[in-house]
Amino acid sequence: MKVSVVIPFYKVEAFIGRCAESLLGQTLEDAEFIFVDDASPDGSAEVLREVVSRYPSRDVKVLRHEVNRGLPAARNTGLTAATGDFIFHCDSDDYLEKDALERLWSAAAEAGADFAYCDFFLESETSCRILDNPSFTDPARLLREGFLSGRMKYNVWNKLVARSVYERAGVLFPAGHSMGEDMTMILLALHASRVVHVPAPLYHYMRTNPSAFTASPASSVKSTTPSVISSEVEKSRLADIRFNADRVLAALEGQVEPEYIAFFKLSLKIPFLFTGNKKDCRLWKEWYPEANRYILKNTYLPLRTRLVQLAARLGLYPLVILAARLAARR
Repeated sequence: MKVSVVIPFYKVEAFIGRCAESLLGQTLEDAEFIFVDDASPDGSAEVLREVVSRYPSRDVKVLRHEVNRGLPAARNTGLTAATGDFIFHCDSDDYLEKDALERLWSAAAEAGADFAYCDFFLESETSCRILDNPSFTDPARLLREGFLSGRMKYNVWNKLVARSVYERAGVLFPAGHSMGEDMTMILLALHASRVVHVPAPLYHYMRTNPSAFTASPASSVKSTTPSVISSEVEKSRLADIRFNADRVLAALEGQVEPEYIAFFKLSLKIPFLFTGNKKDCRLWKEWYPEANRYILKNTYLPLRTRLVQLAARLGLYPLVILAARLAARR
């Protein structure tokens, strides 16, 4: 198999039919599709079964957890079962352009790359826009100028990565720590030999809850969360983010320059400044204070973003809250 696609699902009865149709209807023939039922209590499995029945020639595996184990563990179950040369992850409420896998695989094969990525559509119930990615061929630049600087999203779902990279990296997704689990892609980028960008939007990312807090610009967790990050409800999720961040920071130590590590720390806490809540501004100040002196040095971010961070560093919280409200109106 050229490509193994891993699709965990849980409580997505309204979306999984469209997702499965877009996958099983792909133009790439040499692909297997591994759906992982994470003990979903709704009718998702029945909807999936009906769609799969209409594609008898497709190689489809449906694996099931007896108890809900969370998104990272479900991804790992799919990875263990994968036999393809490349791995692609798809969220079960998203969908793909019909030639997405073929274009990504062809680009990787032509370039001799083991890490391919594309642009994507960011969609909600009322809007749709295209988000472009910068083009890199050198994994070191992808890592530093893309992921760590905050210029590019390190989400799992628009990237085709060789199974050999997973094996070289020796990493799995962080079972039990769902928020920020997509930081695993940074660990994979550390072990890639060549990357390629397909400059076309091939993935439809559905933002089913646009107001939800995400741990970073790249978070793939779509769940209903309060706008106040420092609330009691968020404490366990913040702990997950710190777990995943510390995991990545340990791997980066001695591998990249200190300023890029600082840029990554700053990008992790930027969302704290855009909830319009003073407590979250203070939380921003508590996280990785040693990185704050690099705020103006990260020229990969827009000047307005750096100025908001600078205002937070100086304790000018009314300005930060005003900036958050203005951003929410856009």
